[in-house]
Amino acid sequence: MTVGLVCLPGLLCTADVWDPVTRLVATPATTPELPALDGIDGMAARLLADLPDRFVLVGFSMGGYVALEILRAAPGRVAGLVLAATTAAADTDQQKAGRQTAVEQARAAGMGRFGKGLARYLLGPAASEDPEMIARIVAMAESVGLETFALHQAATAARRDNTALLPALACPAAVVTGAADRVIAPDKARATADLIPGAHLAVAPDAGHMLPLEAPAALADAITTVLTKATGRGARDREEIHAE
Repeated sequence: MTVGLVCLPGLLCTADVWDPVTRLVATPATTPELPALDGIDGMAARLLADLPDRFVLVGFSMGGYVALEILRAAPGRVAGLVLAATTAAADTDQQKAGRQTAVEQARAAGMGRFGKGLARYLLGPAASEDPEMIARIVAMAESVGLETFALHQAATAARRDNTALLPALACPAAVVTGAADRVIAPDKARATADLIPGAHLAVAPDAGHMLPLEAPAALADAITTVLTKATGRGARDREEIHAE
């Protein structure tokens, strides 16, 4: 059976967030948008209806929450798992309140202004001064829009704790974190990796939370490692991929 590659974006991200990563990976990727629903389980069910029969699943940030629900719902279809800048734990009460505050701030400021301020928080020290990087994040935020942002924040706040899934995970897995991530701290990523048997942990030294944009090569390496283990096939030489 052919094993596909599915990459799920994060909060306020479109599928475009994966462009820097997928061009470095040999296997063509399916990069769906997250459905505009107020439940993570509903998003997982909606996506599963259109995904390949078997696939390596990559979840970035909120996409990781959806990935774990897909794993819960259809473990036999997941051939490998990569979790990037995400956690299996549920929100604390403080985090839930913060999500509601963020929606109120976005409603008051507008998505462009809100996205610009958010970008500086999400990015690591170097990238936070990169106007092109900030512009990409703002453009995605404006594309997603306020109403979908509000639905996604409600869904994320209400998600279940999925840490109990991790010790039973039987497929190849990797966890990727940014050393300067202020949203999902590296120690939380290490805790996630420690729960998954045989999981590979990668730390991008200068990256913040926006791993697909800040550290695409590190993320592509993790995906390629999991794909290779899941399919039993070697990946193309990295120099050949860069030369295309």
